[in-house]
Amino acid sequence: MSDFEKGTIEESYNKKQVLNTGSKILLVFLWLINLIFGLLLLAWPMGLIMSIFLFDAPGSTESLLLNITAWSIWTYPVTYLIALVGSILLYKKNYRTASILFASLPIINIIGVGLIALW
Repeated sequence: MSDFEKGTIEESYNKKQVLNTGSKILLVFLWLINLIFGLLLLAWPMGLIMSIFLFDAPGSTESLLLNITAWSIWTYPVTYLIALVGSILLYKKNYRTASILFASLPIINIIGVGLIALW
């Protein structure tokens, strides 16, 4: 094997190693995001029970902010499952950045629940 071939092989190996390290970090970050949003599912039943009381006051059913908050609570598990499956599929198809963004989809529900503070 010539020196040129050795250099080419070593360079390609080093590039693969760097790419693999970045992919591993991204994979850990992806699983961390999914784990955090998954742990929030433990609090979801309590939020589901409490969301019924959002509409106790007369006229509260017409409030857009309360409706957004309630729907954000009610749809959180569906959003999480879509984000989880979608992020895994996108990661496997090498759409790394899209997988992270897709895994962050439940943030929409969290923002929706945060709207109750504006009311």
